[in-house]
Amino acid sequence: MGQCDSRLAYDTREMGPSERLLIAAEQLFAEKGFTHATVQEITGRAGCNISAINYYFHGKDELYFEVFRHLLATLKTQGAGILGTGPSDGGANRDLEGLVDAFARAFVGPFLEEGAGRRLMRLILKEREDPHLPSDFFLTEVIEPTRGAMMAGLKGVCPRLDDARALMCLESIVGQLVYLLHTLDTSPGKNQGETAFRDTDRAVEHIVAFSAAGIRHFLG
Repeated sequence: MGQCDSRLAYDTREMGPSERLLIAAEQLFAEKGFTHATVQEITGRAGCNISAINYYFHGKDELYFEVFRHLLATLKTQGAGILGTGPSDGGANRDLEGLVDAFARAFVGPFLEEGAGRRLMRLILKEREDPHLPSDFFLTEVIEPTRGAMMAGLKGVCPRLDDARALMCLESIVGQLVYLLHTLDTSPGKNQGETAFRDTDRAVEHIVAFSAAGIRHFLG
């Protein structure tokens, strides 16, 4: 089957079979979860033979992992672009407010517009219902790399921060950002209640100002 299924909703004419399989698998895993998305459905939507999954990904399990890895790699690239820094300088060329603002917008931004962040969120929700990733997957693939880069940035702009205090500051910032994302969850039936965090830009500005002031107070 050389022709792509129109339901992919991408221009796949220049894509190879492995790319088409990734797109189809991402969509079906997000719709149905790992267990209920069948190999036949994935290959049918991708316009590939059933054997293609084994050929390119060595099975459905590895394809599932690769869907997450691919989206996470996209988000890491986007985040580095927003931060305007690579691992080599860790944000040392920024002031404290600039570093926290860049981190906050890199953290929240991908989840606000249709793109890799929103697609990853849908997959994570299905993964919670139908777990199939290794228990340490998000720790090793997301949390540890992000933590290392941001801690280097914090210590670059606040040299008096040791590792323990830098980590406490970072976890405080992340906690506020996770709460912000939670308030923006518009899932059907979700009771939003009243929150000052409905205005995203204003909320990020508050988190930046509050966090920077807290870190300076923490340093005495």
